[in-house]
Amino acid sequence: MSTNVLISCLEVSADHIAAFLIRYLNSHYPGKFHFLCIAGEEVRRIKAKNVEIINDLVTLSNIGVFGNVRNFFIYLRFLKWFKRYLLTRQAKKQAIDVFLAVDGQGVNIPLGKIAKKNNLKTIYFFPPPVFTFGRGVLRKMKCFDLIFCPFEKDYFVYREKKFPAHYIGHPYHYIFKNELFSAPRKGSSLANWFNNAKKTISIFPGSRLLEIKKHTPIFLKAAKLIMKSHSEVEFIISLAHEEFRPYITQQLKALDLKIPIFHAYSDHIIKKSFFIFATSGTTTLKASFMGTPHVIAYQLDPISYWIYQWLIRFKLMIYTPYIGTINVYEEKLVTEELMNEDFNEKKLAAIASNYLKNPNFHAARKKELLQIAKKFNIANPFQEMTEIILKSLK
Repeated sequence: MSTNVLISCLEVSADHIAAFLIRYLNSHYPGKFHFLCIAGEEVRRIKAKNVEIINDLVTLSNIGVFGNVRNFFIYLRFLKWFKRYLLTRQAKKQAIDVFLAVDGQGVNIPLGKIAKKNNLKTIYFFPPPVFTFGRGVLRKMKCFDLIFCPFEKDYFVYREKKFPAHYIGHPYHYIFKNELFSAPRKGSSLANWFNNAKKTISIFPGSRLLEIKKHTPIFLKAAKLIMKSHSEVEFIISLAHEEFRPYITQQLKALDLKIPIFHAYSDHIIKKSFFIFATSGTTTLKASFMGTPHVIAYQLDPISYWIYQWLIRFKLMIYTPYIGTINVYEEKLVTEELMNEDFNEKKLAAIASNYLKNPNFHAARKKELLQIAKKFNIANPFQEMTEIILKSLK
């Protein structure tokens, strides 16, 4: 009899991680699990009989005061739906054995509390990073029976406070080391793109519509500046979700730019790029694991930025001045960051030009990133995680 696992991924990056996990489990434990997924297009691509999509909110995730207020009532309705869904399953005697939250702490923690009250085994994969948000977040995590940490620093804090935490390493390091990500088929436009002699700077404008609207115009203006002074460079744009294409196409037209837009194969693009313009998030961590130099840029609305600075200054909820995961983890500025008033096309272009003009600097940064990536190495995070879960279900 298969184990029914309810997976909740409420962000694009969580959707990708969940898809890797499901594929791994289906490959190594066929028939063992049935997945009920609150997920997006990456999980949807699996197309297996034991994978059901029951809801999709991955493109609604937001950041900043106004972005979260805008989605407040949507998430409130979603929590009510989640309660009804569990009760309906119980009434029909369609048992759910495990609730697995992937990242997305803002909503996944409340979901975990609801699941726990309904007697589900609760698991958190990618828990809230304590070394970023401080130990205050720990009190919210008591509803989880198992916590799987990709970062060793988090693991030590969770274990110190007697949480059922396990350090499994970062799955993306395992994925990239073994090149488990999808590559475009030979002869496709993306595969042919990287066969030319030019250097590619890829633009990753974000996975949330609000941040894409804030970042894209500045990224594109910087691209225009660079193309004027560096004939050896070409740009491409990597979409996190197809629904963002119309806005980006509109911005390209407004600036009279012809830059190709690719959706899917983002990991392949990261690996093959010479340099990356990225928002803060999973892309920057992936680029670090691949050894691809990049600049991290982010724009908050003025009120959110003021609150952010205030929280850092007084160490309330946010305990680090850095926004890039590698910089936060290393507690130093490994790769460049630009935020709000510093985030403009001239500074972006200057940083990229420095890498283009100085191959030794580019090579040194690549080597540094790859050395840091080794700290996240675990033989097989998915296997370790699965063995612990199966043992706990006996």
